[in-house]
Amino acid sequence: MKKTNNSAAANILAILFTIVMFLLVWKVILPGYSTNKANMARLDQEIAQAQAKKASLDQAKLDLGSIDAAYKAITVSVSDEPDEANIIAEMEAIALKNGIQIPSMTLSIVDATAAATPEVGAVVTPGTPVKITLSIPGTFEKLNGFVSALEKSVKFMNIKSMTYSIDDEGVLSLSLEIEAYSRVQPVDPALAS
Repeated sequence: MKKTNNSAAANILAILFTIVMFLLVWKVILPGYSTNKANMARLDQEIAQAQAKKASLDQAKLDLGSIDAAYKAITVSVSDEPDEANIIAEMEAIALKNGIQIPSMTLSIVDATAAATPEVGAVVTPGTPVKITLSIPGTFEKLNGFVSALEKSVKFMNIKSMTYSIDDEGVLSLSLEIEAYSRVQPVDPALAS
């Protein structure tokens, strides 16, 4: 009979141990597990948001790179100030490339606010165009190539007038009036007042 009492006591202890373990898991471990699972879901969401922000920043960096490249191209094509020396060099290079020479070229700074045009080299407001007047002899094909190269030039220039003429000896010549522009500098509001 002792065996039956011992096995009944062991069964009761096993049942009590199981109930205690069940209560322990239910009251202590399950709430911690649920909290950890919720924290993991929240962290996964924060990671996804951080990855989206990183992708957005990477795209912004690419966009800024392309804006920077465009800005550099603009600063080459439209300089900070009238740059007569580079304009002359550019015109001569274009003429040489097309097999013609420029016998004379006149540069003057266009000042819309003054009655007279100021001298080349005078201090002027940025954004003021430089007027280029030139007359060049050559064949129609070479002169046409010159004009085409001007249109494709790195510098931003506007052909204001163009005239072809033939002299008494049958020599074709092209007269051009061109404006080359410089960038207008932004005004600092603190200095404007």
